[in-house]
Parts: sequence; C-alpha cells; structure tokens
Amino acid sequence: MNILAINTANKNLEIALSVGQQVFSVVESENAHHNEAIIPAIDSILKQHNLKLADVDKFAVVVGPGSFTGIRVGIATIKAFRDALNKPAVEINNLDYLYALASEQFGEVGAVAIKGSANSYFVAKFIHGMLYKFTHNLTKDELIFYAENKPIAMFDADGEIDAKIVKIDAKTLINCANLSKNQNLTPVYYQLSQAEREKLKAGKIAILNATEADLSFLTELESEVEANALNQHQLQQILNDKNYITKIAYLNDTPVGFIVLELTDEVNIVTIATKKGVRNLGIATKLIEEADAIAKSKNLSALSLEVNYINISAFLLYKKLGFVVRRVRKAYYQDGQDCLEMVKVLK
Repeated sequence: MNILAINTANKNLEIALSVGQQVFSVVESENAHHNEAIIPAIDSILKQHNLKLADVDKFAVVVGPGSFTGIRVGIATIKAFRDALNKPAVEINNLDYLYALASEQFGEVGAVAIKGSANSYFVAKFIHGMLYKFTHNLTKDELIFYAENKPIAMFDADGEIDAKIVKIDAKTLINCANLSKNQNLTPVYYQLSQAEREKLKAGKIAILNATEADLSFLTELESEVEANALNQHQLQQILNDKNYITKIAYLNDTPVGFIVLELTDEVNIVTIATKKGVRNLGIATKLIEEADAIAKSKNLSALSLEVNYINISAFLLYKKLGFVVRRVRKAYYQDGQDCLEMVKVLK
C-alpha cells in the first residue's frame, strides 16, 4: 500500500511517503511558507519514486494542535486529494505523533508539549494506560507540575522549558497513519489558557448555600455529568439532611456548578459538577477550596472522594489540589471500571 502523510502543524513542513515496506520523506525548513511549499514538495517526492498522486492508496494529515494556519493548509490539501481521487484519508493528532517519537527516542517521559502562545502549551501525558490529552492549554508551571519531575519532550526548544527535543521521523509518522481509524479530518484547536484566565479574572465567582429552590438546577446538572446520578428525590433529601452541605457556584450571578459534601469523621465529596461551557475556568477548584474551608472550620482532618479510574481529567485536578489515592476498588462501577478512593489530609 502506498501512503502519503503530511504534517503542516509544526515549523517544518514534513511529508512522508510509504511505498510497500519502504518509507521516504521530504522536510522543508521553517523558512518556507507551508501553503507555498506543500504542493511542490508532494510533487517532488512522488516523482522521485515514479508515482502519480492517483497511485497513492491512502492519505493522512496531522490535524493539530499546532500552527493555526498550518493546520488549515494541511487539512485543505488532503481533503482535496481525498475528494478528487475518492481515496481514504485519516487524521493524526500531533501529540500522538510527538509521544510516539519521544517514546522511541527517550523511553518514558513525564509529558509531551507543543508551544502555543503567551506562556501556553498543548500537553499530553501517559497515565492509566492511555495518552491523555489536556483539552485546554497549560501554563509553564502547570506543565512542569504534571510532568512530575520526569523529562518533557517537545518538537522545538522554546527557551522556557528544559525539554528533550525529538527528531522527526517519517517511519513514525507513517506508523501513526496506519494506527489511525479516524477519517473526520477535524482540526484540533484549543482555547488558550491565557484567554481562559482573562475570562475568569473578568468574571465574579460566588459560592453560596443551595436551597430547595435550586433543586431543578442541581438535578439537571447532576444528570448531565454523572452516569449514576443522584435523582431529584435523593438531592431533596440531601438538602434537608444536616449531615450534608450543598454549595452552588455562581459565575456573574449565573449558577454554573455545585458540590455536595457529607460530614462524617472527614468531609466526603459526594458529587461535584460544573457546566460544560465554563469548564477549565477554575470553578471546580473554587468548590473544592470551599470544601477544604468547611472541613477546617469543623476541625475535621481530611477531605475524601471517589473518582472513576478512567476519568483522568478529574483525577489530575484532584491530584493537583493535594489528593492522593488511598485505595483502589476493583470493578466498582457498573461498566466494570475501577474506583479510586482519594484523600487529602488537612494540616
């Protein structure tokens, strides 16, 4: 099978051609504009191996994250080839490609990162048996924290991070194309962390006690985010039980999240939820900080919670806020997934 894969998401334009068991490549330096260099480069590598575009059996394109303009150039080019020739085309995530390179060249790394702008990084980390891609950009300090004192791998040095720099490799790009089954060719763009922080800075977050008047909001949001959601009757009972505390987070006077706490010999976080449109703005963090303050005010020594093993975004947030795994409950959930019981000891 002949495979043509292109990567226009980085500074250098990279083209890989697989002909049978052999792999060839063309790399154009960052001095060339991708939109000007891509067609001549593809034409050149095909001619070198006596092929025409119609001889390509499968196309692949890196869909980001990375250069906004470069991503659009690459996807538009491959879509044109796909539609004109009626050939399959798959997408490759740039972080998957970077992690594959880093694993081959360095072994285990703490994280892989692609520089965005204004102290922001596109980041992925291998955890719980999978490569988890953060759905928002991280700052330098966040990247270093999540790398957990292990090496960080990048395509290019940026002067801010002491990183291991990978060498791009056509064989690895072709391997990523062979592994990909996704034919959507959807660009990967993230909202920059700086923009998120400016939005948070401009907004006013308030944490208030919930009442029965909030029951419909609590029920609706709980059902959105939890597979085994508390129903309206259960939430109503909780609101009337002195052993529970329910707090609602408001952003600019609009309810956007809530937390339910159970008071025992420690404070157990029964459930926590934030609306989809306002995630990654620190609202869950504010709610957990409120739980922390409540525990201290009642002279309780710890916060605890349960999280699904595969809910990596939540696990990483809790870990960042000082929670550690106390025990693992095997096959705890209905889908057979393990439960991580996490605890934060208060000082």
